[in-house]
Amino acid sequence: MGGFPGLTLIVPLLTIRAPFAVAAMDPYPFWDIRQFHQLTRLTPELEHPRLASIPNAHSQALWEEGGMRVHQGPWDTLVGDFTGDGRDDIAVILAVGGSEKDGNGAEKYLLIATLDAEGGKRLLLQRLNPLVEAAYASGAGDGPHTGEPKKHQTAGLVFDARRRIVGIATAETERLTKPAWVSTNPNVRGDNVGQPGYVLEKRLILPFRWSDGAFHPEKACWYLDAESEDTLKANGIDPESERVLRR
Repeated sequence: MGGFPGLTLIVPLLTIRAPFAVAAMDPYPFWDIRQFHQLTRLTPELEHPRLASIPNAHSQALWEEGGMRVHQGPWDTLVGDFTGDGRDDIAVILAVGGSEKDGNGAEKYLLIATLDAEGGKRLLLQRLNPLVEAAYASGAGDGPHTGEPKKHQTAGLVFDARRRIVGIATAETERLTKPAWVSTNPNVRGDNVGQPGYVLEKRLILPFRWSDGAFHPEKACWYLDAESEDTLKANGIDPESERVLRR
């Protein structure tokens, strides 16, 4: 179980916790199974969906029977005001099928919904496998066989509040760097004394943008958090130029 983030197995005198759930400072709340059922009622076309962090049907049954607690975190769940209407929405990566041992080969879906007292409203349900597998940046030659493109699996969720984008993150990252420098000339004054540098990391995502009352898939792009974008702006670089995926 330790390889699946967010799972806590409840057994006498022993608690097995995944790496994301760290001791008393754990920032991630536990899922309420009733809320999960409320969400999955919005996806009647999916057969026995589970959270992406739950490896198989046995673990799902264990959770539903109270034998396991599941943390809610960005590895498969994100809460925020995605639409800008002042209400919290929820984005969840769901898994269907796959190997009973480790869930390998499962179909993945992105569900975005607004929850309310009446049960909630589905805003998007999107099958992810073909989209995520095609969202590579490194080009040919990086796959397991020469000449094959690198392929990805889902690696979590991000939210770009400035652009109203919910993004499926991949494991592919790229660094942006600028070296710092300091003058050793004692006669130099002002801004010529030196300048700070930076090391930033952007992540390849599959974006879904809220526009005209719906979420729309867009081409894979790079994601930078707001602080990194501000750093680029302060150095005279347009963050939009660093979001574009160039293969």
